Amino acid sequence: MTKLQTLKSALIALACCFALTAAAQAQTVVGRFSADNYFAVFQGNATGATSFVTSLDCTTDASCIANGKSFSIPNVKNGDYVYVVAWSDHSVAQGLLGSLSGFVLDQGCGYTETGMAGWQVYANGAAFGGKPDSTSFLVDLNTSIVKANNGINGTWGAPAVGTANIGSSGSVPVTVTGNTGTAKWVWHNSGNCIGAMQPFQDGCNHNEYLVFRFPVNNLFTACPLPPQPRCCDIARTAVTVSPNDIAFDSTNSVTVNANFLSLQPNVREVKVTLLSAWESFAPGACKTSGPIDAYFTNAYSNVPFAGFLPQAFGNEAVWNSLNPAGAPANGVFKYRLYLPTAATYPCTGQLSFCVKYTITTADCRSCEIIRCYTAGPRTYRPCDPLKPNSAACADIQHN
Repeated sequence: MTKLQTLKSALIALACCFALTAAAQAQTVVGRFSADNYFAVFQGNATGATSFVTSLDCTTDASCIANGKSFSIPNVKNGDYVYVVAWSDHSVAQGLLGSLSGFVLDQGCGYTETGMAGWQVYANGAAFGGKPDSTSFLVDLNTSIVKANNGINGTWGAPAVGTANIGSSGSVPVTVTGNTGTAKWVWHNSGNCIGAMQPFQDGCNHNEYLVFRFPVNNLFTACPLPPQPRCCDIARTAVTVSPNDIAFDSTNSVTVNANFLSLQPNVREVKVTLLSAWESFAPGACKTSGPIDAYFTNAYSNVPFAGFLPQAFGNEAVWNSLNPAGAPANGVFKYRLYLPTAATYPCTGQLSFCVKYTITTADCRSCEIIRCYTAGPRTYRPCDPLKPNSAACADIQHN
């Protein structure tokens, strides 16, 4: 990376920082939720969750359900979503209850409760044992959101709505403090269990965990958020990566062909940030699933964009337009990742990684798209001592 490239990238970031700061307002979402038994809150957009907010585990303390938990999400923007992940212990009762409010400074702008229109739910169909504030959980959650958005194993739907927050005679026989009596218990009805009180009582696994979401825009109807520049939403820039666009080109390196189709004429910079990388092994296998220390090793130029790595062994790949006025970000933006081995024979692992694409225009408008991918599986094999130069001696085979 040359000094000129470093300076150019820094000036772009600095100029856009000033532009975004000047336009920002104190827009905040305030919420309070409870669940039988567990919930976690994330901030994100229509394509994925970007940050963990809070969580509450009520699996061992029934009084915890009655108390619930409050939280706030500062600096929300047009197009954001609040995601609430929830699951139960499949015993006695299950449900989610809460409310969200939008504020600009101290002015209340809008309000919603569970049971009102606008909420969506997706049944992930599998439990996840990690902690909600972990990278692995965020990877798994974003994989679920991608599936929901693309109609894989179901899609977004309206939640099942139960009674209001009325205590012992309600769908979940608990009175949650701090929430109004008009908030209603919600859940997903999988049809897996029979009973007059399903999906809320008599215990059942309704294809949990469940992902609930609500669009932030609907919380600011009395004082709408300023529209965000349309520089990389799905109508202006699409980023697609098919399974054939991800390929191992050596023992531990994978190349990704990110296909951009953009109607935005003045893109100055394209950046790919590696958010997380993970290798999963079957339960009871010889290795515990966990994160791996992946990093970029190349950003291939795509004329009129010059690719480079801001830092060796880093988590960013950057392409700058050769034209100061910007250019359409079309074609293939190819990058290479190093994914170190995490196990030995006889394991078979499934690789997953999440990246964030950031597109910045010549007038300093930046938009982000988050995508999660899988690569492999890769099977760890024993080395044949009679063939020391064989592929097996690299301890890995890509299937």
